[in-house]
Amino acid sequence: MEQKYDRQYLQQLASKWKKGTLTEAEQRDLDSWENSFDDELLELPEDSDRVEAIKARMFEKLRQGMQSVRPTEKDTPVKKLWLRIAVAASIVMALGAGFYFYEAYNPAAGLRSESVSGDLTGIKPGTNSATLTLSDGQIVQLSDVQTGVVVETSGLKYNDGSHIKSHKGGSGIPPVGVQAFLTATTPRGGQYQVTLPDGTRVWLNAASILKFPARFPGSSRKVELIGEGYFEVAKITMKKLNDGDKAVRMPFVVISKGQQVEVLGTHFNISAYEDEASIKTTLLEGAVRVKKTFSEAATTEEVVLKPGQQSVLAGHERMLVKQVDVNAVMAWKNGDFEFKGDNLQSAMKKIARWYNVEVIYEASAPKDLELVGWVSRKKELSAVLKMIASTKKVHFIVEGRRVFVKN
Repeated sequence: MEQKYDRQYLQQLASKWKKGTLTEAEQRDLDSWENSFDDELLELPEDSDRVEAIKARMFEKLRQGMQSVRPTEKDTPVKKLWLRIAVAASIVMALGAGFYFYEAYNPAAGLRSESVSGDLTGIKPGTNSATLTLSDGQIVQLSDVQTGVVVETSGLKYNDGSHIKSHKGGSGIPPVGVQAFLTATTPRGGQYQVTLPDGTRVWLNAASILKFPARFPGSSRKVELIGEGYFEVAKITMKKLNDGDKAVRMPFVVISKGQQVEVLGTHFNISAYEDEASIKTTLLEGAVRVKKTFSEAATTEEVVLKPGQQSVLAGHERMLVKQVDVNAVMAWKNGDFEFKGDNLQSAMKKIARWYNVEVIYEASAPKDLELVGWVSRKKELSAVLKMIASTKKVHFIVEGRRVFVKN
């Protein structure tokens, strides 16, 4: 039975339990996993209290386990403990159970609602929202009941196949040979998927802009990005006439804020917001070449990333390459905020974009407070703020669409 307790299987069980579709066998597996904590101090209630009980058990076991491992012991017990906690965390995350900080969490205390005050009538999370600016300047408001738009030579359509017409009744796609550009824009509080003419799929996070040609001419495919986007690049081949008509792959290039990313066919994420100090490029699959393109740069600098690596470019500084948790990087696309050592100011920028709010800091606000945890992006703003406030180190006051951060 123990071998069934892997992260993917438990997430499947959690998702089915939430929907009420567990089979009897799956229910037994879930119950067996819960009981395997062998904790008589915390009984497992039913119904809505169940999630809270799972969370409490998880953190109580973490506390007990860390206390039981003596410094002289080998690291094997610690590794086993954290593996156990990681699995527990995965099922709590799948249940949408909330946001925790191992530094300050107290299962008995719960969330301190007094740490969030003001207008809590319900600022809703972001939705599928975007506009598409056509080659003639028309702006098409894309449907918020759809998740994505597909750009083809024959016209525009949504992911479900239904066609989109411009305000003038046409498709808005220029005729073959015309070098025209389209621009997809997501507002604060919006996200959308765009399928480019070559079949490349791009998921745009809130407050992002993607500029691309109606058709990809020549020997490369170039697009421009402001904000954050996750790319799944289509593999396209072309004939290289100067090399005996040899078929080669057509490179795909993303230009953003002082850097250029070149790929042949791969999955990667770029975060290049104007209000962020650095550009972060994270590779999930394949290989990419990241090149610094600041015109003032004294020397040319470029790196080739491997899966799981992230390049960080901050202004004219040298490019940094580090290993990262790609699940944390891609949490936004999967419907979550996930913070691993993010400071409060960085986390609040993400929250502000998604909920379309303005964040104002008091002079004593702990901007450098380090956060570790996750929360669903489907929750209302008040719920997210209360969870962060459970650290007992920050207080929020909400007035309209303004969030004041206090010590």
